[in-house]
Amino acid sequence: QDPEWQKSLDEFETMWAERSAAIQAGTYKSEAMTISIPIVNHIMVPTSSPTPPSSAIASQMQTLIDDYSAQNSDYTSGTPVEFRNVRSGTFGFSISQDPATEFKSTSTSSFSSNNNIKFSNSG
Repeated sequence: QDPEWQKSLDEFETMWAERSAAIQAGTYKSEAMTISIPIVNHIMVPTSSPTPPSSAIASQMQTLIDDYSAQNSDYTSGTPVEFRNVRSGTFGFSISQDPATEFKSTSTSSFSSNNNIKFSNSG
């Protein structure tokens, strides 16, 4: 057996045990990289209504970021205990640049869970 290989394996197992414990405790933060997930907003607007202001879209984006990073104001009171250690540390969200927001006009007053909102011929 190769002593260098065994040493490398032992070091890896020690590092993984420490990292696994930190992940379980919710204290692990990877410094390797941050993954940014681009977001495109698709907003359905009633035909006779103005589009929402960009400040409203920015506010919703900030809410998404705060929720996933456990920075939201109701994190301790609104998050079940079993989920409090599960939060992002290595990914975030950013508004896509092409296009950032897409508005679609509709005469449909409401949509149900049947996915009709996804199809132009359904509203």
